[in-house]
Amino acid sequence: MFENLSERLERSFKILKGEGRITEINVAETLKDAGYGISDITETKLLSVAQMEKSIGKQKANELLSSLIEKRAGSPTVAPVNDKRPAYDRLAVAREDFA
Repeated sequence: MFENLSERLERSFKILKGEGRITEINVAETLKDAGYGISDITETKLLSVAQMEKSIGKQKANELLSSLIEKRAGSPTVAPVNDKRPAYDRLAVAREDFA
């Protein structure tokens, strides 16, 4: 049974020589050795707020960035009457928006 399966696989597939892989480290080292600067071969961007909180700590990120972060109101939602949050007043929001 296995001989038959093996023969069928050999007729259907073939083994190929593996191709090499280029890694980012090899590319960076080669380009740096060729005289290119880091700014020529990489890009720098800011982390998201969540990534910064993870990197420098949530308390420190909040301390440094709280005045810069704008928190938008979420969509209205339904909650039980005994919920501790204040009720959403559509008319008050509309008056404020169009005042």
